[in-house]
Amino acid sequence: MKINFCECKFFPDFAEHVFCTETRPYNQGARLTAYEFVHDKIPATLVLDSMVASLFKSRKIAAVVVGADRVASNGDTANKIGTYQIAVVAKHHAVPFYVAAPSTSIDFEISEGDRIEIEQRPDREMTHIGEHRIAAPA
Repeated sequence: MKINFCECKFFPDFAEHVFCTETRPYNQGARLTAYEFVHDKIPATLVLDSMVASLFKSRKIAAVVVGADRVASNGDTANKIGTYQIAVVAKHHAVPFYVAAPSTSIDFEISEGDRIEIEQRPDREMTHIGEHRIAAPA
């Protein structure tokens, strides 16, 4: 099995090559996921969050594996904000989509995904690096 796109770590024996997203604005994909692939000697390419659809169009993507910050009791999941676009594009291209999450992500008190609170990050994470503004004020 060839796994070509991944936002989280997958079993090394199955992964010939993975693509992982940068995962903005906090860059967990660039700082953590890509590092783990390199550490485990899994060939990986770090891609921009915004190039996911283009990647599906130009490459043979065999499967998608993503993480989940929260799983509702009915199986609905929530993850980083870019995961939804990956799921939509995977469905459009008929690519299998899998969620890999620890059991600690399951919240049996939440009945469905619409009830999962989505984390809202401060605007400053996108507009500043340290104290330096890098984007025009909105």
